[in-house]
Amino acid sequence: MGVGTKVNRTDPVLQQDEEQLRNSGVLNQNTAQGLSVCFFYNCKLFAFRANDEHRNLDVSQFSINYDHESGLKYLEFKGRSCKNVQGGLKHKKVETKNIHHFEQPENKRCVVKVYEKYLSLIPYSGAFYRRPMEGNVLKFSSQVIGEEKLGGMMKNLFSEAGIDTTGRKITNHSGIVGCCTFLFNSGFDDQTVRSRSGHRSSAVELYKRPLKDLQLKCANGER
Repeated sequence: MGVGTKVNRTDPVLQQDEEQLRNSGVLNQNTAQGLSVCFFYNCKLFAFRANDEHRNLDVSQFSINYDHESGLKYLEFKGRSCKNVQGGLKHKKVETKNIHHFEQPENKRCVVKVYEKYLSLIPYSGAFYRRPMEGNVLKFSSQVIGEEKLGGMMKNLFSEAGIDTTGRKITNHSGIVGCCTFLFNSGFDDQTVRSRSGHRSSAVELYKRPLKDLQLKCANGER
């Protein structure tokens, strides 16, 4: 009878969404308000899923390091126990995330540069998300961003950028869905996808979405 045939799933953040976020100035490393959306990158690049990952995030979990072999800087993120990795006897062999994201020196949008600037403007320890100060000076308050605001952050970013979300379910989960979708559609294997998402099993399949161009190729018998 059609009951239960439609799964209520979160939609991914798409490439065109990120472009609109940038073009609108919402993602802007030259303003404190823009730099505070490292939240967006935490969702997209480091696949934060549970709200407690954001709420309990500490500055010490991030570091800017140098790789002598490649001659490049990289941003290192060290995860902690969260909804996906809770520890205990049942999960004692499960490792938390430890992700290295390398810089792109020629890219003006280099994420490593964004985090390097943000980390230089906030305390060396304590809560990661700090309230941006108003004005032209890059400065952050000692006050942290509240749990309620963090809970609706992604939806608010889309609203500020003027992105039409009609017919789409955009939540903080959209970041990890976008991350898995991008890797999946780019041809990365499941192990690589799970290394970013933090999933331990095939549950990661729920976060993959075939993009329109891939669906069209399948319909036309292309590879």
